[in-house]
Amino acid sequence: MNGLKDKVVLITGGAAGIGEAVVKKFIDEGSIVYIADINDELGKKAEELYKEKDAKYVHLDISNLENWKEVAAKIIEERGHIDVLVNNAGVSQSGLPMETMDLERDWYSLININLNGTFYGMYTFIPYMKEKGGSIVNVSSVSSLIAQCGVTGYTAAKGGINALTRAAAVDYAGYSIRCNAVCPTTTVTPTVEKIFDTLEGVKEALEADCVLPRLGKPEDIANAVAFLASDEASYITGQILPVDGGVTAK
Repeated sequence: MNGLKDKVVLITGGAAGIGEAVVKKFIDEGSIVYIADINDELGKKAEELYKEKDAKYVHLDISNLENWKEVAAKIIEERGHIDVLVNNAGVSQSGLPMETMDLERDWYSLININLNGTFYGMYTFIPYMKEKGGSIVNVSSVSSLIAQCGVTGYTAAKGGINALTRAAAVDYAGYSIRCNAVCPTTTVTPTVEKIFDTLEGVKEALEADCVLPRLGKPEDIANAVAFLASDEASYITGQILPVDGGVTAK
């Protein structure tokens, strides 16, 4: 893929799940990758896995603006610039009607981590991108595009990410900073596989909702993220790309 070799890339939530696949994709493309995560054990394992490559783990709580500033200072000190920011980290929500939600867990926390965390990353790194340009890819969700039961807070937070993506794309196009988002549907990570093992029929119901006859793989999302970050997408900005097996096409 053109234009990713030797690019300095920060990927949040990079130690597991979709983020892990995104990290692998950028490393395979020859990027200089900072693996950011709140789970130090998994993060250090990821760093060890890629010890022969140009990859490094950094602890990051995306809901903490000061932590973001510390990570940015480290990257700029070591590399002098940042080329790509992938805002992947986030949390999901259990299926509950709005009036029964635990406000702290199912609203404040989701907004603070998913939406504020994405904003903090852009707020922190865009000033460093303004000199040379760069690419930001935010990981949203099909829940931001279609209504789904029991995920009010998650839907609102991910919808906010879409709006934030478009706004940043317009505000910073003059600095050659592109900003796009991908919207995965259910993606088969180890965490999701555990859910399938405990809830009979869920996997089959989700598969039936897809046009393509399978659920998404982390690699599907990673490929889309890498494309949007690459020079091959140099004329694409402000777009919200569903990577969903056709769920939103129906």
